[in-house]
Amino acid sequence: MIRTIHSSILFFALLASLTAKEWPTKFSPSAALGKHQTLDPEGELHRYTTKNYLIESSAPLDRTKLTDFAKTIESVAVVIKSIPLPLYSPPVHNRPRILICPDETSFVRAGGPKGFAGYYSGRDARVLIRWDQLYPANGIARPMDDLLVHELAHLCMTNILWRCPPWFHEGVAEYLAAAHLGAGRFRFTEIENDIENHVEKHHPPESKIANALDPAVLFTLTERAWHTRTKEALDWEPFEPYTSSLLLIHYAFHGGAERRAEVKTYLESLDQVITRRSPQPALFTPSQAKDLREKLTRFWSTRGLRLHFKK
Repeated sequence: MIRTIHSSILFFALLASLTAKEWPTKFSPSAALGKHQTLDPEGELHRYTTKNYLIESSAPLDRTKLTDFAKTIESVAVVIKSIPLPLYSPPVHNRPRILICPDETSFVRAGGPKGFAGYYSGRDARVLIRWDQLYPANGIARPMDDLLVHELAHLCMTNILWRCPPWFHEGVAEYLAAAHLGAGRFRFTEIENDIENHVEKHHPPESKIANALDPAVLFTLTERAWHTRTKEALDWEPFEPYTSSLLLIHYAFHGGAERRAEVKTYLESLDQVITRRSPQPALFTPSQAKDLREKLTRFWSTRGLRLHFKK
């Protein structure tokens, strides 16, 4: 069952509050964000804490790399908190956990999907990261920074993930990954350019058209359907739902104060979702799919990004 949000008084109050707190522009982590503390081992796991996270690893971590890693992961929490929307909702009872896996074997053994480099496990509210992919032995620039930001965004939103459809939280995670410049630095002043670059990474280099999943289908996907579609798809198809979700989140976040107020109303209404059987509010509904598809196509075409929405 879907409930839409209608409250004029609340809407204009939220509109005023959003106007008072501006959207973030840029962020660079300070040296202080790299601070960490070494805890006593627990079983076979070496343990470290940063301001917001508990890091566990089967092997001791290099201090310099751990400092660098801490700055990146802490930046995600800082940036999400700086967005004037109630997105930051980490695990309630425990410090958010990150498990460092030295290789694919240990990653898969811990519950990560084969072939992946990072994974958010909703079952135990923790992120699994392959250290050999984040810090390759050959020293090549880290290709996994954006994926790390994506997974950490899920961890920072743990308490609302099950209350909202997958397209919303996946879109927020992709939005933050697109805004990430590397090493914990974020930029929102050129978000359209950064989104274009991010979308292009997820499509064949020779393609002049970016494929995306039709919102009419996207809005119907449950968590299980999302994972089935993205894991069983071929070639570049797994990225299509992520592209649509990213563009819809940009539409929601950057359509002016009124639209942001609607998003804030929606997020606050998620508190009313007490169990998984509770009626789920909707930011967008399938009946809006055609209009949204046309608006996204028109907006991004003016920027040179040609979209093709697939069923």
